[in-house]
Amino acid sequence: MVKTLIFDLGRVLVNVDSEMGYSRMAELSGLRVEEARDRLASSRLAYAFESGLMPSAEFAARVSELMGVSPSFEEFGELWYSVFHQGPI
Repeated sequence: MVKTLIFDLGRVLVNVDSEMGYSRMAELSGLRVEEARDRLASSRLAYAFESGLMPSAEFAARVSELMGVSPSFEEFGELWYSVFHQGPI
């Protein structure tokens, strides 16, 4: 019986373009791309979310606050997951 399944999604199973997400967040917030990237990186929110330490609704709310924006949860999800692309890796 399989009890645990571990896989690496980003840049292994699907392409990831983090700059696309930063660009979209910068456009929404009026920040420079570098500022959006730096704010998110220094906050460690992505790590908490991706590690399962923070529920998605809280993550969306805290990142939105950090960037000074207020998209709906659905809009935030579309923006956040815009980094995933189909096609050859």
